Amino acid sequence: MVPNDEKGVDPTVETIVEMFPEDFLRKTARERGVVKRERKIDV
Repeated sequence: MVPNDEKGVDPTVETIVEMFPEDFLRKTARERGVVKRERKIDV
C-alpha cells in the first residue's frame, strides 16, 4: 500500500480510524500490547 503523501499514513489505517471510535481503538490496542507508551497530552 502507498502511504498518503500529506500525512504519511497508510490508507488502510485511515479507513480503520474512520470506521471505529477512538476510545475503542485505544482500548483494543492496549489490550493487545500494541501500545508501548501513551502520551499524556494528545496533540
